[in-house]
Order: sequence, then C-alpha cells, then structure tokens
Amino acid sequence: MKSRHILSVLAIAAASIVLSTSCINRDKSMGDDYIPQEQILKVRVDTIDFPIQSKMMDSLQAISSLYMALGSFSSEEFGQSVFNSAIELEPSSTGLSFGKDWIVKGVHIEIPLAEIDESSTTIESNKLVHYELAKSIVQNIDVYRMLVNIDSLVCFNNSLKPEHIGTEKLNINGQVAFFGNDTLRIELDPKLGEEYLSATELELDSLNHFVKGHKGLYFKCTPSPGTDNGGRLCIFDQANAFLSLKFSFIPTWEEGLSRRDTAVIFYVRNSYALNSSEFGSRSLENPDEHVSSIPVQGAGGISPFIDRNKLKAAIDNWIESKHIDPKSLSIVRARASLPFNRPSDEILKYQYAPSLFPVQRYVTSEGSSIKYYYMIDDYSSLGNTMGAMLLEKEKYIFDFSTMVQDFVRRSKAEIDEDETVDMWLSPYWTIVDETYGTTTTTLDAFSQFKFNINGLGAERKPIIELIYTVNPQ
Repeated sequence: MKSRHILSVLAIAAASIVLSTSCINRDKSMGDDYIPQEQILKVRVDTIDFPIQSKMMDSLQAISSLYMALGSFSSEEFGQSVFNSAIELEPSSTGLSFGKDWIVKGVHIEIPLAEIDESSTTIESNKLVHYELAKSIVQNIDVYRMLVNIDSLVCFNNSLKPEHIGTEKLNINGQVAFFGNDTLRIELDPKLGEEYLSATELELDSLNHFVKGHKGLYFKCTPSPGTDNGGRLCIFDQANAFLSLKFSFIPTWEEGLSRRDTAVIFYVRNSYALNSSEFGSRSLENPDEHVSSIPVQGAGGISPFIDRNKLKAAIDNWIESKHIDPKSLSIVRARASLPFNRPSDEILKYQYAPSLFPVQRYVTSEGSSIKYYYMIDDYSSLGNTMGAMLLEKEKYIFDFSTMVQDFVRRSKAEIDEDETVDMWLSPYWTIVDETYGTTTTTLDAFSQFKFNINGLGAERKPIIELIYTVNPQ
C-alpha cells in the first residue's frame, strides 16, 4: 500500500509539471521594437491585366531529326492548313558499282509512322485529328523532285517556294491514297532509279557529292474532298525510312559474267526532314487585346502574341498606380493565368493543346531573314507549371517571373528597341531519352490545334498574378 501511495504522488507531481509547463506564454514579438518599420519586407499580392493579341509565327524552324509531318486541316474559323515535307536521300554506303547495261525493275519508298510519346501531346497513335472519325480519312499524297538542297538558309516552315520544287510527279499510278495505316509506301517513277544509277564515280564515293548532285524528294499532301471541317496530321519516322531501287545489271569486275538482279537501299540524309506548312489563318491577326477570344493554332499558325511595348505599359501603369519606385520592386513570382471556356469532351481531347508557354524570336543578324524561336529562360525555373492546362479551373498557367522582373528593371526605350522580348504562346513537347537519361523541352513545330483562350474583353480575362516586395531604400 505504501508503494502505491508513492506512485500516486509521483504521478500527480508529473502531471503538475506538464500542466505548468504548457501554460508558459511565449512572446514572439520580443525585439520587434528594435527593428525599424522601413526595414521590414512585406510580401504583397496583386494582379495586372495581361494584354494578349493574335499574330502569326513567322519563319518557324522546321528541320527535324525526329519527325516528318504530312497532313491537312480545314475549318470555317481557321481556314485551310497544309503540312508538306522534304527529305534528301543518300546510298547506304560509298564506293558502290552498278555495273553496265542496267535495267530498272522498280523503285519505291517506305516511311513508317512514328512512335509518339502521348504524355506530352494530344497526338494519339501517330496521328493528330480534330474529331474521332478523321483518324481514317483518306489523304492524297504526291511526290516531286527537289530542285534545291536543304541547308541553313532553307530550314524554315516557309523556306520552300514553288521554284524550289519540280512540277513533274514522281509517284506512278496516280495519287497515293493514305488511310493512316502503319507505313506510307509509294511506287516511284523508274526514271528516278535511272538517275541514281547514272551517278558519277565522285558522287558514289562521297555521300555529300551524291546529295548535292541529286537533291531530294518533296511530299505534298492534297486535302481530300469531304474534309471541309476537319482533317488529319500524320507524324512519320523518317529515320527508319528507306528507298529501294531494284534493277538488273551485267557485272564489270570480271569478263563473261551474266546479267544479275539486285537492289540498292537509300536512306534519309542525317535523318533530317524539312517540314513546310501553309496556313489560311493569317486573316485572324488582330492587334487589339480587348477582344473576347484569341485563336490558337500553334505550329506556325495564328497564335497568342504578347507585344513587348503593351506589356511594358501594363507593368509601368500598375507600378505608377501603386506609387512604387521600380528600383525597389522585387518580383517574387509572376504567374500568367489564361482562362478558356470549357468545350465538349471530344473537342477538348482533340483540339486543345495540353500546354501553352512563351517563346521568343531571335534574328541572327540585322536585316537577316533567319529567325529562331526558343522558350523563355523561365522554363527552367523550379516548380514552373510550364503553361499546363488546369482543366478543373478552365485555364492555362505558367510562371515568368524573370521576364517580368526584366520588364520592371529596363526602361521603356530599352524595351522598345529589343524585338527579342516579344513573345508568342506556343504548345511544346517534352522528349525523354531513356538511353541517356536526358529530358528535352522544345517548341512543338508539328501539332495543329483549333481552340480559343479568353481576351481582355471576356468576363474571365487573362491576368498576371503577382507576389512582390518593395525593398527598403
């Protein structure tokens, strides 16, 4: 009994200690009086109207070692869009000898559909469509001879002109009807095989000289009847394409040998394709940001555009309204919010891009027509949503804090002189190389979408959500 009494006393004492300890008040404001108020950084939030207009993307880099794009789309709003492609071919090896008295027995080319990572695009099973039934519509394809080589001056979606392409069709048996099956196979004119077999010794000893002498092939897609509102874009894998030339010949390496049958294979030069595109949406260009909707195509078509001077004016007007010294303003985060009106599930699936992110244009030299588009530096910032679609909130969002801080820091005159800070909003692809463990984020130069985001004239308008501080002077 005595021991139980001692334990009870100890338990009561322990409980008293806990209770007395939990009742201690901690004054977290201690020392505040010694910090001058002007040296305390206060985090603030606010929003700015985001001025966005509509403008075409001019001279989009279109040489790709990944994909070859062929297809067409039509719609009442966006007009006709057509994607064509050019490749250059070279023999499978150098030092070939074709003997004498050869006779061409057949020439054909096979180009398989590509394997697409569906997680980073709306393309499904190598095809992009605007509605379900378009997956199997017929597309008519013709092949022509290229009259120029693909090089650093001929590498954009609008580089190829009519004078760069021959007028005689190389495909025999009429237009090739492609229904979107696994591989595009085209029988070609035997005259093309005769030309290749007539290559000079220098051309057969040097792949560079062969390509320079024989140029390449141009694949043109013609819209099919009955596709006035829709279409399909097929993505091919030119790296695994080949041209087969079958012929018979008399060997010349030894006297008295009889005629033999053989075949020689040609592959795509450097696995490169030049994807050209034409758009009927130029009439939708509009410098007015106070509209209810802004059209989005991507891939060189009509796109949301941020004029540098209008963005600078919006930021400066907000700074002035807050009576802030720009030199003391620090942008913690600037997030763009781009609302859209949710359509039906099928339209959302097939016509809306999974992402929209700013790209800038760089001109190689003053007066040059060579332009490159690249994603703004903020794409690598930690935690950036990269223009992801938030379906439940019906909007796209992305962070571009570094860009906005740059607009705060620079003067109006500096911004006006710098065309590279104009921005287009574009879909992008994320490509994962499992072999090397690398991830590449690049502008989507292939996909063709058909949707609208809201403009400043809409009830739910595009805004820039700011988190900022004003530094003590």
